[in-house]
Amino acid sequence: MEEAPPASGGIENDPELQEIFKQETSSHFATISGFIEQTRAGNNDAAQIPAEIPRAFHTICGSARMVGLMPLASLNKSLELYTDSLVEQQQAPDKTALALMEDGVDTGKALIAWLFDKSQAEPNIESLLSRIEAAGQRRRPSAPKKQPTTDTPPESN
Repeated sequence: MEEAPPASGGIENDPELQEIFKQETSSHFATISGFIEQTRAGNNDAAQIPAEIPRAFHTICGSARMVGLMPLASLNKSLELYTDSLVEQQQAPDKTALALMEDGVDTGKALIAWLFDKSQAEPNIESLLSRIEAAGQRRRPSAPKKQPTTDTPPESN
């Protein structure tokens, strides 16, 4: 599916849209950061990531796409898929997962700051995307090995 370009004028020229975008992303970043802090402090009863975490990354991704901030959309899509796989596998977040989420929040905030102040250097997300991909590959369960069969396939006429 082809990405739609941001509307003419974009978010840079729309203070109301800027405020909505900042509030929405800030709220979701706070949800993610709160989970990270509570987990590190040992205050989470859950042994796994709650579904609200991948959902927060998903919402940030969608919001970023709407305003044309594609690096933020790409980063949050990767984090959404990564955390969603942890939820599906019912895996508790380890130090690596928490660090990736934290780095994702920090980089996301930096990307938003850059969006509104282009005098700053654009944050590079490639290293973080590579780390997320590598962590996701390490956590994927291995496929069960196929057992050789002695059955012969039926003959076709």
